[in-house]
Amino acid sequence: EFHNSDYTLLNDFVCLGRNLFGLEAKIENYGYRTPRVRIYSQVITKLLNIGFYVPYGNKAKIIRVPSLLFERNDNCVREFLSGIIDCEGHINKVGLDIWMSSDLFIEDLAYLFNRLGIVARKRENRICITGWENVKIVKETILLRNKSKASDLYEVLNRKISRTISNVDLIPNVSHLIKEVRINNQLVQEQLAEG
Repeated sequence: EFHNSDYTLLNDFVCLGRNLFGLEAKIENYGYRTPRVRIYSQVITKLLNIGFYVPYGNKAKIIRVPSLLFERNDNCVREFLSGIIDCEGHINKVGLDIWMSSDLFIEDLAYLFNRLGIVARKRENRICITGWENVKIVKETILLRNKSKASDLYEVLNRKISRTISNVDLIPNVSHLIKEVRINNQLVQEQLAEG
């Protein structure tokens, strides 16, 4: 089952079902929810589970990036991240967010982005990629097939910046360590910020 509001991606999914597995599927619109494509196949379900460790049933909170991807070259990683951004990414005024229910998936994504030199910060149930340099690396290294998202990313890079913003992303995912050091040294946030 694939949910998305981009009909180009939905049609691609229908074609993949037909070309890879000989199965017909159609786009289902049901009003108030995001359109979806369903392919019914126990064989595909088993293939995804055994080959890629995709869990059976409700997987939103427990899914992980397939472990075999960590052993592949950077081109495979770029293609995977392209699909994730095209399907799950949200381009905002300052960068890119990817929202997921699975904390493990978010951690895996952060690792893959960092592997490509893109600083990805984990915040609650999302990955945040901000800063002009990071967004530029995303645009230059990851081909987005979703034309709207590619265009929005281009706009982020070409917007007028009224002031320079210091890069706080030099060491990603260490906020919990900084908080621990601050508390152990009985400092408030303002004292730590003053240096």
